Amino acid sequence: MKLDLQHCRHPVTPTVEGDIIIATLTNYFETHPVDASRGAFITDHVSEMRRGGGVSLRGWLMRYAASLQRPQEDAIPQFGILALMCCAFSVAASIEDKKLAPNRAWEYASQAQFHLGLFGGAMDSFDRQQLALDILQERAAAARHAENRAMKADVFAWCDANMAGFTGSMDDAAFFIAEKLVPIRFRAVRAHMTEWKRLRSAGTT
Repeated sequence: MKLDLQHCRHPVTPTVEGDIIIATLTNYFETHPVDASRGAFITDHVSEMRRGGGVSLRGWLMRYAASLQRPQEDAIPQFGILALMCCAFSVAASIEDKKLAPNRAWEYASQAQFHLGLFGGAMDSFDRQQLALDILQERAAAARHAENRAMKADVFAWCDANMAGFTGSMDDAAFFIAEKLVPIRFRAVRAHMTEWKRLRSAGTT
């Protein structure tokens, strides 16, 4: 899922631009499969920033600067910090706009757009990495299932060839198979043998 930046490009005032950026981020997090709970998180902090009259902006700037010194931290909180920076600059733009300080207001709005671009690129990269990881996990699961099916077939083949003349118990046979034939545990082998016996009794093997 890509962050839609198209409707953030031509707002009329710094306040409008900031509001659109905040709404864009909130909507993105509310619909993103990884961060569905972060939309309310953004909204809560925007309210805090607005109540603080810009004081919170300095706090978020300090947190953002500190986060850059800890690149080993989990990626999602880093993305959250970038999103909050977008919101902090957006709120600051609105505050300066209301103070009739257009130069400072547009400077903050420009910083909000810049951080929005960083955020969008970071999340796009994360989504591509997550997709690649999901594909690898699916392939690994398919390979495991194929291997399990092959080992189950080996157990069935051994039982077809040997159980009729085997003098020990099914547990003895399962222990033998687990140790000598297939690299799976006794319990799994015993379950395969139980299924083999049930199918054989039903005349389907």
